[in-house]
Amino acid sequence: MKLGKYSNVILLAFIWGTLYAAQGFANKNISTYTTGVFTFVITLALLSITLLVQGKFKDLFTVKALLPKLLLIGLIGFSVNFTNFFGFKFGNAQTGAFLLKTDVLMVNFASMLFFKEKFTKKDWLYSLVMFVGVLMIIGTDFTKMTFNVGDLFFLLSAILLTWNTFNISGIIKQKKVPITQITVAYYNVLITMTLFITMFIATGSVGEVNIALASWPILIALIISGLTQYMLFLSYYKALAELPAWIVKVILLLIPIITMILTFFIYGTVPTVMALAGCAVVLVSAYGIIKEQQVKAKQG
Repeated sequence: MKLGKYSNVILLAFIWGTLYAAQGFANKNISTYTTGVFTFVITLALLSITLLVQGKFKDLFTVKALLPKLLLIGLIGFSVNFTNFFGFKFGNAQTGAFLLKTDVLMVNFASMLFFKEKFTKKDWLYSLVMFVGVLMIIGTDFTKMTFNVGDLFFLLSAILLTWNTFNISGIIKQKKVPITQITVAYYNVLITMTLFITMFIATGSVGEVNIALASWPILIALIISGLTQYMLFLSYYKALAELPAWIVKVILLLIPIITMILTFFIYGTVPTVMALAGCAVVLVSAYGIIKEQQVKAKQG
């Protein structure tokens, strides 16, 4: 089976898994806002260098007509992180882990209802089975799940993430005002970074900068976080430009496998038999989805 354009999404899953592992390590020692500031400052610096080297920095000033949409993407992007943080603070972790994954199914339904995407029975079957496989990997225990007001933050986070997926895909694919993927990424990072810095100062987290700079493990984790966030924006936007949003989101369910492997090597966490079985389910389903799209492409 030729992976072709799907290889970028698979690579993206590795990048995203690495980012989660790096940020997870940093967040054990410093606040989410401090991690966010370091991450997005590094990401913005790398994007600026890339634009300057490519001679495309001037492109940032030729998309004034799209500024409202770019601002919305940045605001929603930050809100996803913000609601996620409050969900884990006030909600149930098991419930949150489940609800945050529902954005995949939300994208499927939205693609079908609003964008008239055609789904085969196999598309739905593989998507649902893959979703179940992910729940097996992350160890979802339905007996420990409780629903309270705090869990609404998780649901809101999933809804916002779904909304932004289509916002990003739409602005990249529209032809009225040409805009490059990296330009969209730049504005998203700039807005998100500004909001993170605001919260960083407001919550009194400034003193944590010394903690981060004094610890090589934390500093390395933050640098990796910034590098992978940079790579993530480039790969994710490229994927949304080349493939339907629902396919990108479903294949990204490979991320928990990557995270599980990395946590094994970093923390020595041994995966359970259930988690390993979930990996097999996810991998087989991912293969099935890609294969089904290739069949549809030949028929179309």
